[in-house]
Amino acid sequence: MILLFLIHAFHQRAAGLIKKAFNPALFTHEPAELYDPITYTLNLGGKRIRPLLVLLGCDLFGGNIEKAMPAAIAIELFHNFTFSMIDIMDCAPLRRGQETVYKKWNTNICDPLRRYHVRCGL
Repeated sequence: MILLFLIHAFHQRAAGLIKKAFNPALFTHEPAELYDPITYTLNLGGKRIRPLLVLLGCDLFGGNIEKAMPAAIAIELFHNFTFSMIDIMDCAPLRRGQETVYKKWNTNICDPLRRYHVRCGL
């Protein structure tokens, strides 16, 4: 029972950091043609389990989860980018009940998105 309480407390703390890191205001830059699809993709939601696992692993080995945030963000950005590519290959019209990036904009936006995600995330 104590372990469940500790896991829940960690999840609440880490989820707050993750939510803050993906604040849409942080991704509103120029050119809008590049940043609008990024903001749109990140606002589609999701469980954000990957960054949570990065932070959990960091904490498990005595690390500082605030210092691990760049790695956690990179994992999530890369994960979201892969969805854009998969949606094009699968001709998927929807992602999480919303229009996919390439349907909302076009397939040409995905190459600049790829470059941005690789530059920022990796």
